[in-house]
Amino acid sequence: EEMQGRRQSAGRNLFLLQPNLKSNPGCLRDIQFLRNASYIISGSRNLHALRDLDVIEWDDIQQLFAANDHLVGVRSMLHFHHGHAQDELRLTDQLWLADQLGYSRGGRLLAVEHMMRLHYEKTLHVHQMVDITVNRMRGLGYVGRRRILIKSRRRMDDDFSSIDGRVYLANRDFWQYPDAPLRLMKMFRLAQRRGLRIGLELQREIKYRAHILHPEQVRQNHEIARIFLEIIGDLGKVRNILEDMHWSGLLGAYMPEFGRLTCHMQFNSYHQYTVDEHTLIALGMIDKVFTGEVPGVANMQQILQKLDRPDLLMLSLLLHDVGKFMGSGHVKRGAMMVRMIADRMGLDEIEEDLVHFLVDQHVTLSDATRNRNIHDPSFLADLASDMGDGYRLDLLYCLTFADAKAVGVGVFTGWQEALLAELHEACRNEIRWMTGQGAVSRPQRVRDELHALGIAKEDAASFLDQMGESYAYQVQTHEVARHLELLKTAKAEGYALKHEVQGDAITVDMASLDRPRLLSEVAAALTGNGFEVVEARTWCTDKGMVLHSHRLQSTIPTAAADPTTWERLDRDLRKVVAKEADPADFIARRRSRITTDGPVDSGFHEIDVRIDQDSALSATVIDVRVKDYPGLLYDLCRIIADAGVEIEYASIATFGDVARDAFYVTQDSQKLEGRVALKLRNALRDHLQAEEDKPDQGTGVLRY
Repeated sequence: EEMQGRRQSAGRNLFLLQPNLKSNPGCLRDIQFLRNASYIISGSRNLHALRDLDVIEWDDIQQLFAANDHLVGVRSMLHFHHGHAQDELRLTDQLWLADQLGYSRGGRLLAVEHMMRLHYEKTLHVHQMVDITVNRMRGLGYVGRRRILIKSRRRMDDDFSSIDGRVYLANRDFWQYPDAPLRLMKMFRLAQRRGLRIGLELQREIKYRAHILHPEQVRQNHEIARIFLEIIGDLGKVRNILEDMHWSGLLGAYMPEFGRLTCHMQFNSYHQYTVDEHTLIALGMIDKVFTGEVPGVANMQQILQKLDRPDLLMLSLLLHDVGKFMGSGHVKRGAMMVRMIADRMGLDEIEEDLVHFLVDQHVTLSDATRNRNIHDPSFLADLASDMGDGYRLDLLYCLTFADAKAVGVGVFTGWQEALLAELHEACRNEIRWMTGQGAVSRPQRVRDELHALGIAKEDAASFLDQMGESYAYQVQTHEVARHLELLKTAKAEGYALKHEVQGDAITVDMASLDRPRLLSEVAAALTGNGFEVVEARTWCTDKGMVLHSHRLQSTIPTAAADPTTWERLDRDLRKVVAKEADPADFIARRRSRITTDGPVDSGFHEIDVRIDQDSALSATVIDVRVKDYPGLLYDLCRIIADAGVEIEYASIATFGDVARDAFYVTQDSQKLEGRVALKLRNALRDHLQAEEDKPDQGTGVLRY
């Protein structure tokens, strides 16, 4: 009970990228737990006493001592390094420790990634020893009343039995059979059907015997492949059995491409888990949406329940990150592995093509929601053409959701879920138009929304006309009435502001008279008030008004619920509109609040500015990928404005310490001429390079 309560409070996941060396599963308190259990039963806290009790083997004891030395050593180094108790192994500390302990870059992996792989292997062993020891203590009667295990024993087949919901080997000659790999895969399928888990003793025995699964004739056995596809296609029951298959070594032996990800962490401040754990969580997310435990997003459960080949979706999800073992460029690397795997498993050409498509495109929808105007007609047409048909789009939609939700708690926000659903619906409609099935147009849906709110048809049409042709494709229908009200107020008073808070999503809309550089100064005011801009949209009306819509995240958790936050922001924005504010003051205010608890330096120091003339129908897209810093959005918008260029739409996304921003820009309501675009690109690059060359000024990014 003590162990379970601690795991519940500290978190049950061993594979967090920033583990607590004291309380997380597999860490120091688990080792102390074993010592305490030994003391209660035998009177000795020496771990060797557990071996005398016949609940643990000699080799396991030695590995426990090695894990203890590792954990105590690292924890002690952290205490001395920080000058106080520090139990969480943060990303910044991992870089320092890897250097102090003499790890070096090997292959395509960083030194810190090698160090952390070893850390997870050690803590996994401790975690397993705790479970095995407790189970054996119970079985031998050391804990509670001695149980008669035979009463709960159930025969599965000639080789395996289950006891208390766990599968154990019943036939000692099993490993001598030439068809042992096939029998083993059948056992996993039977356990899945009956809702059983694989006992840790059997998992360890499989791991020791995994070499029998290495021969190519085993991996190319189509009957084994058929059973494996049945396992991953049984939605609602996939995650648990694949987790047991993974930690027993069977999954990695059968599919070495995935096995290479075991305990592999990708060093960044965006993901929260190791790559293999992230994949298992993603598979479990599909399980939960299928059963209704997690609602998913619009129509997702219905899509999953109607799939004729769910196994191909789950195979694609299993493989989507296999390229990460080789470092950067994982999408294309992973896609290149599909053909070899499909050939081994006996997939036909159509099945292989679908899996390749899903692995190759698995970041397409998430990137689009972060870096593209998802309702731009030209972009939608290209995306619909790339999808090919609605079935592929539906599968990618489900895979994208599961992948994004498995990155970490709270990373995939409610507004991002809404954007993904919106993109799926818009692309579905585009495919219907392309295939002649017909669909309600986006402008018509906006007009219908206004009519439903009691707005006359003439007023609705007039409003949409003055907002420009792109407006209807860039808003969600529930936003339109709020925008209409804001513009009416701004026309009468010169300025209007409205904010809305829903969970961790904050929307701030502002309307005012238009003028040059207004967007950059608004961005500065938002930055100075402690907000991160995650999306910005702007529309200029033919009446000389401008409407800005921002999606924000607050750097201060409680700020959104504090009325003074919005009073101060309203006061600052009024000064901006009246030209009574200096944007530099806002940036200085923000920088003075930044602490060294900012994101870790990921090692990314590239300056990537690209001009895209093809993604949008009537605008040039400027893509910027650069190291983030406070005031970056203000700087980018200011430089664009200084070039005499207007921003129609902006998508702002931050991944740890890296910003990925996209700006839809025009000049005289047209795409930029080549000469103008090149000059603007160079101006942006020159400024960003100058910022990169500055010494660290306490921006919160720790540079190593």
